[in-house]
Amino acid sequence: MIIALSFIGKLPSYIIDCIHQIRLFFNGEIYLILDDINSFYLTELQKYNIKIIEYSKVVSNHFIESYQRNKNKFVVLPTLVGRELLFIRSFERFFLLQNAMKQFNMSDVLFMELDNLIYDDPNNWLSEFSKNELCYMFDNNDRCSSGIMYIKNKNSMDNLLNYTLNYFNNYNETDWMNEMTLLYRFQQKYPSEVQLLPTFWKSDEYKDSCINYDNYKNTIFDAAAIGIFLTGTDPLTNNGNIDIGHKWKFSIIDYTKYRYEWKTDDLDRKIPYIWDGSSWIKINNLHIHSKQLYMGLSKQK
Repeated sequence: MIIALSFIGKLPSYIIDCIHQIRLFFNGEIYLILDDINSFYLTELQKYNIKIIEYSKVVSNHFIESYQRNKNKFVVLPTLVGRELLFIRSFERFFLLQNAMKQFNMSDVLFMELDNLIYDDPNNWLSEFSKNELCYMFDNNDRCSSGIMYIKNKNSMDNLLNYTLNYFNNYNETDWMNEMTLLYRFQQKYPSEVQLLPTFWKSDEYKDSCINYDNYKNTIFDAAAIGIFLTGTDPLTNNGNIDIGHKWKFSIIDYTKYRYEWKTDDLDRKIPYIWDGSSWIKINNLHIHSKQLYMGLSKQK
């Protein structure tokens, strides 16, 4: 198992918390794709033994050419200081990762967004992950999340990347173009390729959210809404407010209805759990939309 991350632009400070948390549970190889090769934070990251991949080494001409042809369809967000090109980079990272996987002969990759924290060794998920080419999470109708995403081998994203390029060329909708909608529609077209990771326990109310729940030993994953309830929303998207304790407006599930507890394991690591009405369910990751990752660390640095 390999963990990979990608960030194009000025590397944010929360990269330290993200990598620190990974190392609390995972001893394998970590790759970080970036273009900010002179970042102040790279010196501190050295102690975590990560491998840097320069953007220029894995840049995708296919993506760049398609982006240039369809530039008017992409949304730029000036208020997201440092992440203005979020809705461009969120697509591009898939192309960068495949080039990196080919170049470094990677397989069994857990691809993480920088604002996610994991609470288990992903090797424990591999036997289930590897039953499909890709794994990611259902969030709502027309929305899937790749906050954490599994890619089986260097060819596993071929259909996804081709689908993405066609998505750009044919997009004529009024809503903004985003990768979450793309991922949902791709899964609908290629259901045998994509495994949806469970974000809820067995429920008739949330059938798409509890698919494959039995395969993950009474644990669930967080597409975003649990992390948002526990640690708030990104202040750059919410008039400077974090707003802990609210339902995420895009999620199909209202996680405000449930009880939560941080339990400590035998290595003194704090891990989040949710009460399903009869037992505590482990949460395997949290998507920290507020970017205040320190709030969810299992151990402080």
